[in-house]
Amino acid sequence: LPGAYIKVLQTGQVATANETGLYRVEGLEPGIYDLRFSFVGFKPELRTTRVKAGTAKTIMHVQLKEEVIQLKGLEVRANRMELLGTATTTVLRQKELMAADDARDLPYLLQGLASVLVTSDAGAGVGYTDLRVRGVDATRINATINGIPLNDAESQKVYWVDLPDIVSSMEDLQLQRGVGSSTFGTGAFGANLNLSTLSDRSKPRAELRLGGGSFNTRRATFSYTSGLLGHRAQAREPEGAFLYGRFSRILSDGYIDRASSDLRSYYAEAGYRFARAELRFVAFGGHERTYQAWYGVPAEYIDEPDLRTYNPAGTEKPGEPYPDEVDDYTQQHYQLFYKRQLNRNWYLNLAAHYTKGFGYYEQYKAEQELDAYGLLSPSVCQSGDCTTDLVRRRWLDNDFYGAVWGLHYTNNSGTFNLSWAGGVNRYEGLHYGEVIWAQIYGLSEKDHRYYEDRAVKSEANTFVKATYTIQDRLSLQADLQLRQMDYAYAYRQLNQDARASHLFFNPKLGLTYELGSGSWLFAFVAHAQREPNRNDYVDASPESVPRPERMMDYELGFRQMNQKLQFALTLYYMDYRDQLVLSGKINDVGEYTRINVARSYRRGIEAEAGWMAREDLQLSLNATLSDNRIRKFDEYVDVYTELGDYYQEVFVRENTPLSFSPALIAKGGLQWSPSFLKRAWTLRFFSQYVSRQYIDNS
Repeated sequence: LPGAYIKVLQTGQVATANETGLYRVEGLEPGIYDLRFSFVGFKPELRTTRVKAGTAKTIMHVQLKEEVIQLKGLEVRANRMELLGTATTTVLRQKELMAADDARDLPYLLQGLASVLVTSDAGAGVGYTDLRVRGVDATRINATINGIPLNDAESQKVYWVDLPDIVSSMEDLQLQRGVGSSTFGTGAFGANLNLSTLSDRSKPRAELRLGGGSFNTRRATFSYTSGLLGHRAQAREPEGAFLYGRFSRILSDGYIDRASSDLRSYYAEAGYRFARAELRFVAFGGHERTYQAWYGVPAEYIDEPDLRTYNPAGTEKPGEPYPDEVDDYTQQHYQLFYKRQLNRNWYLNLAAHYTKGFGYYEQYKAEQELDAYGLLSPSVCQSGDCTTDLVRRRWLDNDFYGAVWGLHYTNNSGTFNLSWAGGVNRYEGLHYGEVIWAQIYGLSEKDHRYYEDRAVKSEANTFVKATYTIQDRLSLQADLQLRQMDYAYAYRQLNQDARASHLFFNPKLGLTYELGSGSWLFAFVAHAQREPNRNDYVDASPESVPRPERMMDYELGFRQMNQKLQFALTLYYMDYRDQLVLSGKINDVGEYTRINVARSYRRGIEAEAGWMAREDLQLSLNATLSDNRIRKFDEYVDVYTELGDYYQEVFVRENTPLSFSPALIAKGGLQWSPSFLKRAWTLRFFSQYVSRQYIDNS
């Protein structure tokens, strides 16, 4: 095999077979060495040999066997970080995910990772949950599933409550802290989160999972895999159709008062595997009905056992809290994938997708001004009281669709990889509100609609990535992305249509140096840009439209891995221009909005360690020490007069901490799977310390 690649794992030395298949590795000291032989289209071979003192040469004959290249999801080459030595990248495989999955939302599977903070509105991990990485909020974390954008196109968040129990159908998960690798969807400013559900379905399987826990939390999941149907035993390569399906339901009362959740989800997959290609259709989704618990608990109640679960939602209704103060939403995803191995070195990915979302949140509102809802009439306001209690629903009905593709090349030795990917996506959203009941007003029509606005967002994205082993131990990664975004919307207060368009160019460069014995050094620098979100745009005016955010990310680190011990150390500096933050300022149409601050930064050090004390006992530790600040900005504070009027006073703030960005996060975990119980049971312990953090930027 001319061009076959040979690597000595202990020293990092490499060699390439010549046109006759001969290879040579020189300069090895006496000892035992592991050699890895690989070639595209053949199964890698690992051989161990001993170099004896005084021996001129050692001859080893190796014959590689051809193998079928398993074509996995689009995200494998198009989205994922290629440099394995990069300490900021964590991959959780299916076995790890299933072992840790306890029915809580997906962010809780990440809570043990460095720089990650997870919160739950209901307090039990079921329902609305939030994820932050390095203090960066969820709107700045890019998420994809099978390479398809998952972030909401307008709010830029991922609402994991809409995908309950998605972990039960996942193949793996990858988290990249920092800017990370180019991907589809909104720009990543804190992390990339890539999910894959495209598992190998070649083996038949049926599974029923039942679980329960605190706060009356329950989960039931049933899944079925057909295995390959119509597969011929004498076929050289596995071919045939396959089916997979899952149904789940999760219920919880929550820790916070009335913070119940009723979550239902499904996942269905059908496909056909050819000799060198695969066609797969995926449909999944969920429905959630959760009692609202997103207001938080007043700080003065925290130390009072009878009050620390207080929930203000629904309490505007006289007497008992309003029972239907709920969030009710359905999301449905459809994805079609075609993957083909063009030859030994090239393969192609094609994908089309469509996501449908619709739902509302319902609120009882007391003493509402009738004219704000288009309900004002002289007959009602004769006494001068133009207010009423009412129940309103705020609806969102949206469609998101598009196509993505990727073309990938790997040379015979595996030392050079090239990917060219692109995609076009379109989002159409309808926002409207309805009054479904009013206390003193007879509605002239059922479900009176008091506002309505539409938005359309289009995106085109293309990027090129290359990884190249320059020398025996030095690898280079280059990543160039071009992204065009167009957003048509309406100013909320002015009832005036508007449009925003941006073209972003985001280059990235990484270097990895293998020290040998399972150790790597890496350096990474990236430029990232992203557009403001829906509220930034619609709450503005033509005179106060915010600018896109920009950031330079610098990463430097070390990673050590062996059978017993893993250790990683990362230094990072994230230098922002025009970061959007809340300042308290009211714009020219009377709205509190986020403003661009000229300079801000996040810098820190992340340390991670894992130790396998025994085969059945594992210990993990990590800590992040960081400094997160705005260099200078003007804070606006409302000051009220005795007459009830108010004005805004300006305070100049310098080097103030960024909100929700603790200076220290430390975590420890212990996992024990007793060998005397044949590892059928696992005991896990997790603890974390989070230092002081602030809810604003003052």
